[in-house]
Amino acid sequence: MPYLGGVGVFIPFLVLLFAFFGAPWWVVLLAAVAGTLTFLGTFDDLRPVKVMVKFLLEVALIALFYPLFVHVLDPRPDVVLIILGAVGIVVLGNGFNQIDVLDGLASGVSFFICLALFVMYQSPSSSGTLIDLAVAPLILAGLLGGFLVFNRPPASIFLGDGGSLPLGFVVSIFLAIWIFDAYPWSVQEIVVAVSVMSPVIFEVLLVSFHRSRRGWSVFQGSPDHFALRLVRAGWKVPRVLLTALGVCAVLAASVGLLWLPSLFSWIFSGVLFVFYGVAFWLLSKIKVPGITK
Repeated sequence: MPYLGGVGVFIPFLVLLFAFFGAPWWVVLLAAVAGTLTFLGTFDDLRPVKVMVKFLLEVALIALFYPLFVHVLDPRPDVVLIILGAVGIVVLGNGFNQIDVLDGLASGVSFFICLALFVMYQSPSSSGTLIDLAVAPLILAGLLGGFLVFNRPPASIFLGDGGSLPLGFVVSIFLAIWIFDAYPWSVQEIVVAVSVMSPVIFEVLLVSFHRSRRGWSVFQGSPDHFALRLVRAGWKVPRVLLTALGVCAVLAASVGLLWLPSLFSWIFSGVLFVFYGVAFWLLSKIKVPGITK
C-alpha cells in the first residue's frame, strides 16, 4: 500500500541499529518508542485516530522515554535540559509531520538533517560516546536517500503518519542528544543546531502564526504550509521540492561553522535571519483558502 512507506523505512532502520550496536539500553529504548510510533502512525493512516488522542500518546511516550534515554547515555543528566529537550522533541517531532505535505519533502529534508547530524556528532566538542553513535543518523540518512527515489514526484509510496511521526521523533532525539552533549554551548553550536533544524522550525512558526490569527486549531489540517503556499502561487511540485532541498543542502553544510571562528557564525546567523524573515513575509502574502469544517 502507498502509505506503508514508514514501515519500509523504520523496520530496516531498527534492524540495522541492532546489527551495528547490538542491544544496549539506548537502542532498545529507541526501538521501543520508534516502533510504537510507527505502529500508531500506520494505524492512523489506515483507520484515522483523533488528533488529540494521537498527540497525548506521543507526549506520554516522549515524557517517559527521553529522561531514560539521557540517563542511559549520561550519568549526570540536567533536569532543566531534560524538560526543555522533551518539549522541543514534541514540537519539532510534530513539525516533521507538518512538512509531510508534498512528494519527497519530509524524506528529503530529513535526509539532509541526518547527514548534518552525522558530521555534528564528530565535532571538536563531541564526547567519545557521541562519536560512537555517529553511524546511527548516517544509517537513517541512507535509508531516506533510498526511499526518496520512490517518494520523489510523482511519488509511488508515501511516509504517511507511520513514517513522519517516528521520523520526527528519532531525528529530534538525535539533535537533542547532541545539544545535551555540547552543553555549555558555544555560538557556533547554537547557530548550527538552529540552522540544521530551521526548515522544520520555520514551518511550525509559519503555520502556528497564521492558524492562530485565523482562529484555527494548530492540530487541524489546513492548506497553509509553506510548500502548499508555493504550489498555490503557481510553482510546480518538482520546483518546490528542488528549491527546498537546495536550501536544506546549504543549511546542512553550515556544520562547517563548528570548525571556524565564531565571527563566521555571527555572520551566517544574520544572513539566516534575513532569509527567513523575507521568506515569511513573501509566503504570508499568498492567500490560502479556509478550512472546510
